[in-house]
Amino acid sequence: MAMLRAVVILLVVLNLLAFAGLQGWLGVASRQGEPERLTNQLHPERIVLHGPLRERKAAKDSSPASPIPAPTSNQAVAPGREAASTSPPACAALTAPTPEAAKSLLSALARQEGVTVQDLPLEPPSSWWVHLPPAESRAAAEALVADLRQKGVTDVYIMNESTAYPYAVSLGLFKQVGQADRLLDQLRSRGVAAAVVTARSASPGRRIEVRGSQAAVDGALAQGATRAPGLEAASCAP
Repeated sequence: MAMLRAVVILLVVLNLLAFAGLQGWLGVASRQGEPERLTNQLHPERIVLHGPLRERKAAKDSSPASPIPAPTSNQAVAPGREAASTSPPACAALTAPTPEAAKSLLSALARQEGVTVQDLPLEPPSSWWVHLPPAESRAAAEALVADLRQKGVTDVYIMNESTAYPYAVSLGLFKQVGQADRLLDQLRSRGVAAAVVTARSASPGRRIEVRGSQAAVDGALAQGATRAPGLEAASCAP
């Protein structure tokens, strides 16, 4: 009986010592479970690399950043083209008192790039004229008339030198634009490709409209021909 009691007491003492050891009361680190391992893994600053892994990390940190690739040729945009695409449309109009002044202005504007030029009468057209553009001389105009007669066009007339269209070959004058267009189609079917239709009004003056980007229109107006006597600025919608 005394032996059994001694065994029980010994077991109790051993259990107490084991419990105290697990709790760290005896100076021995307690065994950590899975939650403690996960907690310790959340401290990367405590990790120390050794050997090849440390060398590879140092080489990666010291390597320069990869350069940004330059745009290829098909990605580059010319500065002038980009500026033109973003420039708002503009319009400028000039009135010429005579056809001669309008012709001189049109000749100067024809050399300006990036603009479209339109020649209009100052008043609503009263008639439409079908004709060939002015020839260099009367002899050249007569040669044109001879060619027209060979093509079956007989209703022709050569304008005098003193008119606004010297040595132009007149082919017909109509009150309706549709009639002028029909004659123009007939002439072209016979091979007269140079014939044109010009709107005519009671006023001899002309209105010249210039359209394009703001930079192109400003460049056109900077020419000396746009400051000739008699020319006046007028409103114009882009």
